[in-house]
Amino acid sequence: MSLVSEIKNIDGHFTSTLFILFLSIVAPGVLTIYLYLPELFIKLDSMKFVLFAISLSLPVFVLNGVIVRICEDYEDELDFQLTGISAGIMSSVIMFSSLAISYVFVLNFYNFLKIVFAFEVLFFIVSLFIYRKNVYKNNLKHESKVAVE
Repeated sequence: MSLVSEIKNIDGHFTSTLFILFLSIVAPGVLTIYLYLPELFIKLDSMKFVLFAISLSLPVFVLNGVIVRICEDYEDELDFQLTGISAGIMSSVIMFSSLAISYVFVLNFYNFLKIVFAFEVLFFIVSLFIYRKNVYKNNLKHESKVAVE
């Protein structure tokens, strides 16, 4: 098989998953380094730079993945790719919003981390509220089915 035929066989869902994972894991770390330590662009080689960028944004991604996984409906089939996409989107929103606020208001790294933490807490509270609402709705559906039978 040639490289061209392999590229033709790649589906859109896989490509979009890779794109979202790149935007949620690598890109926020790179922007964080550029905002707070721009001299590292010149000093570090590419492998160390990418690993450092990933280490800055991966904890947010993992935390969002755990939150999304906890709040998913367990009656549906487990789809870890969908969990990764959801966690990636939320991580991107949280990190890029925090970076934008830090850039506009010229905040230091410590205040940037406070903003990320505040967004994470807000996301957790909203997710918990939606989860509790869905559990309550599913319990009502289940009770109405039992009452009919």
